[in-house]
Order: sequence, then structure tokens, then C-alpha cells
Amino acid sequence: DESRGAAVKEVAGSAAGDAPSLADRLARAQTKQERDQILRDLAEERFRERQRALGLPDTDADADANTKANAPPQEMSEKPVASNPFAASAAAATANAPAPADADSSDEEWDRDESSDDSSDSDDEPARAASPRSAISFNTAFAPAADSNPFLGLLAAATSPTPLPPFEHVRVRALYPYQPDGAVGELAIQPGELIETRPVDHNTPGRDAHAADGWMFGEVLQEADDSEDGWGASGRTGWFPREYAETLGAPGSRAWIKTRAKFGRAKYAYTPQHDDELRVAQGDRVRVVDGDAAESWWRVRVIASSADSADKLEGMLPAIYIELDK
Repeated sequence: DESRGAAVKEVAGSAAGDAPSLADRLARAQTKQERDQILRDLAEERFRERQRALGLPDTDADADANTKANAPPQEMSEKPVASNPFAASAAAATANAPAPADADSSDEEWDRDESSDDSSDSDDEPARAASPRSAISFNTAFAPAADSNPFLGLLAAATSPTPLPPFEHVRVRALYPYQPDGAVGELAIQPGELIETRPVDHNTPGRDAHAADGWMFGEVLQEADDSEDGWGASGRTGWFPREYAETLGAPGSRAWIKTRAKFGRAKYAYTPQHDDELRVAQGDRVRVVDGDAAESWWRVRVIASSADSADKLEGMLPAIYIELDK
């Protein structure tokens, strides 16, 4: 446009030494757009001079000149695009600056700026000439990294497996019956059953639905007369409500040791006096189901009888009638 062309001519005349000062040109500008254009043109001209001083090709300036020559006229209100990457920052820094009050002082400041630029150019010229500045562009310098996707962290958190609950190795005794309602991985239990907890891994059925404080994962134990403590694995494993069982203790605790089965033989024959008592013959092999050294009556089960007269296999028997295995 006309104002831009006039500003370019003034810049060219300023290089020859016959143009008015910067303050005069800015004072004659009628609108803010004209003042901004003058500052941008001056910045472009100084950038081109530095490029030529460094021996770098002035391709951006030539391409910008051809673009300006062939571009259709634009409205004054539309802001032109500057090819110099420093022009926008220079315009933004001086857009709100007040107009110079004294023309002579402005000329002196301009001269001081020119002299400082020349000295800095001479000091930095070897280092800048050695660096390939012409190969750097704003697109490559500020391009986002390939792994800077902010949704990758959310996606990883959403697809990560549920943390495994800490393993607590204990034995518990079922207090109430529990029957699963069709949920995957749950265990049916009956009162009195001895259950031992088992570790949980990522392949355990029902892990995501039951990995909470209100559930335990374990296996119902079955009697095994040939095992060390009288109990063996039954293969019945699953999740059951923690509140449906009483925790007895961890391995090595007194409560755990108490769950170990005691085996022995009947020292004497015994005839029941009440319905809950057990008839045994001398020498019968028995297993103590429930009993402690401080108790005088134990619940026992006959596992091998020397006579066929036993009317039932489990019942109460005086503790003094039993000789425990060493």
C-alpha cells in the first residue's frame, strides 16, 4: 500500500543520509498502523544489513520483496506479515512507547544504538559466522516433541492392572455359611470349616471385583491323616467375605499351632453316658478334632477302630482316656 511504500522509500533515503530523523517520520505518521509499519520496515532493513555483513544469503528478504511487489493492495487496517522473525517482537516492544519529545535527542539515541550494534556485530562476527544460523527455522526450533502427548499418561493409568492386595498368610475358621450368587471366583463355605489364605496374582479369577479389604482369598482345608499337621489341600479355593470367618493366627502363632491335628490311641474302652459322647474300644486310633491341654473333655473322631462296635465316628471323650502321639 501507499503508506508502506512511502515508509520503504524513507528507509532507503535514510541509508543515503538525506532522510528526516526517526522522530520526524513518526511525528508525521497519521495513525498507529503507520507508526508500526515504519518501525517494522526499519527493523527489516537492519536485519538485512546484518545478513549481508555476515555473508549469508538474503533469500528471505528477496522472497519477501517479490511477494510485496506482486501482492494485491490491502486495507490499512490489515496488519502485514513481516518476513523478519525479529520484526514482530520489535513492534510489540515499541507499540505502547510514547513518541519522542525532542528530535535531537532521538537522533542521538539512534546514533548510539547504531554504534553499539556495530561494535557488538564486530565482536560477535566470528562466532556467528561459524554457526549455521541459516539452517535453523522457527518451525524446527519450537516443534513439539514426538512423545509430548498429554493423553499417554492417562491412557497408561486407565489400562494398568488393579494393584494386588498385600498377602496375609493366616488360617481362619468359618463362622457363617456363605453361598456365592454367581460371581466369578467366589467360594462357598460352611460353619466350622478351616480355611487357609492363598496368594493372589493377576490371573486369579475375580481379582478386580474382590481385591478390597472386605474379601479374603483362601482354600478350604480337608483332613489328612498322613500330613504333618493333619490338614491338606482340598482344591476348593475362592473369595469369601472376611466378616464371615474368624481369624485364628499366622504361621507359628499359638492359634495356628492349635489348629494342628492331634492323633493318639484310646488307652481304655469308654461307654457313653450322654448322647454327645463317643464309644471307643481300647486301642482305637483317634484324631482330636477340638481340645486343649487345659480342657478335660475333647472332641475326637475315630479313624481306625479295632472293633466293629463303634456306633458313631465323632463325639466327646475324656482327655485322660487318650494317649497322644509323641
